[in-house]
Amino acid sequence: MCSHHIVSDDIDIDPDRSKQIFYCEICEKTFHPDSITYDKKGGKWIYTEEPPRELDTPELLPPRV
Repeated sequence: MCSHHIVSDDIDIDPDRSKQIFYCEICEKTFHPDSITYDKKGGKWIYTEEPPRELDTPELLPPRV
């Protein structure tokens, strides 16, 4: 099992656009942005397995159909 060292990088989509991605430098696994949080105290990106709490607030959730 990998003890992920997550880094962020910007990849070019086309000459005018880029996208931020998150991946492990060790095993090269990519992570969904909603499952990554920046730990200011530790100075690194961490995998949370759950979207950050801010996404749980009702005003940010998509409307129920």
